[in-house]
Amino acid sequence: MDLRNISAMPLPAGNLTEMANDTLGSTLLAIISIVWTLWIVVSMLVSWQNSESSGNYDPAVSYIWTLPNENAVFRSWLPAGYFWSWIFNFFVFTVEGFAVAIGGEFLLLWAQVGLWGGLIVCAFPWIMELIYITQEYPERQSGQVWPYIFWSAEFWMFFMQCLLWFISFWVHVIALPSIATSYIARRALESGATNECKCYTCKLPQAPEERLEAEAICKAACNAKCPPEQPPCPLTQFEDENLEDYAMRCAAAAELAKDVTDEETKTVAEDNELDDEDDEDDGDESLPIDDISSPDDEW
Repeated sequence: MDLRNISAMPLPAGNLTEMANDTLGSTLLAIISIVWTLWIVVSMLVSWQNSESSGNYDPAVSYIWTLPNENAVFRSWLPAGYFWSWIFNFFVFTVEGFAVAIGGEFLLLWAQVGLWGGLIVCAFPWIMELIYITQEYPERQSGQVWPYIFWSAEFWMFFMQCLLWFISFWVHVIALPSIATSYIARRALESGATNECKCYTCKLPQAPEERLEAEAICKAACNAKCPPEQPPCPLTQFEDENLEDYAMRCAAAAELAKDVTDEETKTVAEDNELDDEDDEDDGDESLPIDDISSPDDEW
């Protein structure tokens, strides 16, 4: 992936916000970085199994520098495999953990370093141990075949480094697309871009009859390229009914429901006004004036 042209890459299909918040790739790389860092520490501190001074604690990180003559670090594949494993593993995978914490373009860059650098460079330590087992040991022991001992220093490094190397490669294969998509989506959102579907612009003829036919064709092509979202409607869509007609029925039903609601609201308001007038009449305690009464009337 060319980071220099990443801004010109097409937007990924889907919800940009969800893709920008995707943390699957970074989580996987954080886990594998922790595992590799622990392996560095363990391989440094575990006592050298081939130590000549049996019974003593001889951590590999210090013991390999005491090996003399042809067994010295840069003269034997066995200690050289340990030394370069610490160097390569740290700069590829431990630094990758810092890249996860930093995020952004640095994470995307180092995820690719972890994929290809891990595949190529970090294979050297277990290849060195394999060379020691198959070539160096028999040559120095007069053709004697290397005796298999799982906890021997050479096989311990060979097995663990090779196992983690294999697992790490596939973890990076899974994580890198997620990290790249998340980074591109985040950059797109920051620049105000969107990946909403847009119909092609149609050139319509001037003649009325041809224009109507062209508009219908253009609208059909637009619906095929960017289908409208299913409207929230309680009506059942018929099997032979297209989405446009169904949407029109739903809109008509919604308008009818709105009219009914408005009418009910208006009726309720009028009833409330009448109730208020009745309450005002009931509250007037003055006696009615009898226009036909006179002082001569007998009560």
